[in-house]
Amino acid sequence: MKTTTVLERMLDGFPGVDKLLPPAAANATQTQQLDELVAGVLKYREYRQLTRGLLEAKRATDPLDEPVARDKPLVLHPVAQAQRARFAMTPAEMAAFEHAGIAGPFPLLSADETLDLRKYVVTQYQNDFGGNTAFSDEIRTVLKRNNAWGINAAGLYQALFDKRLWDLHCRPEITDRLACLMGEDILCWRTQMFESPPGNPGTFWHQAGRFRELADQPKLAPTTAVDDNMIQLTAWIALQDVTVNNSCLRFLSGSFNDGRFERFMYAFFDHLIGYLYDKPEAQIRDQLRVMHFQSSIFKKAQLAFFEAVARKPDLYESYEHVDMQMKAGEFIIFSSMNMHASRPNRTEVPRLALAGRYTTNDVKVLSGIKSEPVSTPEGVLQWPLDKVGCIQARGVDRFGWNKIVAYPW
Repeated sequence: MKTTTVLERMLDGFPGVDKLLPPAAANATQTQQLDELVAGVLKYREYRQLTRGLLEAKRATDPLDEPVARDKPLVLHPVAQAQRARFAMTPAEMAAFEHAGIAGPFPLLSADETLDLRKYVVTQYQNDFGGNTAFSDEIRTVLKRNNAWGINAAGLYQALFDKRLWDLHCRPEITDRLACLMGEDILCWRTQMFESPPGNPGTFWHQAGRFRELADQPKLAPTTAVDDNMIQLTAWIALQDVTVNNSCLRFLSGSFNDGRFERFMYAFFDHLIGYLYDKPEAQIRDQLRVMHFQSSIFKKAQLAFFEAVARKPDLYESYEHVDMQMKAGEFIIFSSMNMHASRPNRTEVPRLALAGRYTTNDVKVLSGIKSEPVSTPEGVLQWPLDKVGCIQARGVDRFGWNKIVAYPW
């Protein structure tokens, strides 16, 4: 029997790089932009050949060559008060989290409560959340025009506008446990909805520390000494049973200590021409099309991942691959610096989950950031963040760094 590598298990179920192109053919404007971009890359190739690379600025060490402290545990925040909370984590659970970066599953909702919440969320989406969403009218119009206004986009930050969702993300079952890891004063800085429709290949592998994403600067900026892998934690809530057949989450347990892929991904995004110029012209065109007209950041991350493992195939061979199967109404907590993904949905029913992203009040959220780039099928648009703020999920604000939305109900 053939032994599979960790990389082979990671890639199981995902399409190859040739399947990353946007589903719609490029329109005339996009074709012209691509022609100009490809011409620019080919001119750069010619320049490199003429100068033999001698005039190029020398880039810092490749992130993939950086040393990794694989066995270093997470550094938790003080927990004295939280340990007395009703839903406090046990010392054994906390110790396990320090090494795996994953805790749970924990119970949150009964089966009936979960089914009712799922129906509520789907109905709200079908009613366009009453028109009250975080995205600007321009972006909402563009996404709808291109049949890309799914629940994942429409539901972003929706807890800010919906009492039931706000209350859910502040429940003590979640925040008591978070306080054991992060301390007493906790912000929910973003909420999301994650649907995996039938036939979806799953969300590709990624990790996120300070959540720069497609912007030029990170959304989270600590002002005190903190473990980089603990800047934010995610609570992921299953709204139905999730299994290997319907897009359960997948982790490389303990991989929070290896942040090389995230750093490589941003190097790839920022210096794309340096990774493209020596490829065949057709490949250059396809990769530019993914980077400029593919609306999913996960497809862009997948492109970077294939480049990374082509350079270092054994990047993750020392980590354990874990499928996180869960019951309806359960939630897990994890460090987003753990490499994580989701399985394909091979069923006939969409898989739906909710996620709250949490940080502490000493972290500046969106400091100085007034807008954010959003990749759409019509190109990158700027999204004004005037509707976005944080929820004080537990404790109090002792710093005054952030826009904290008052409970409006």
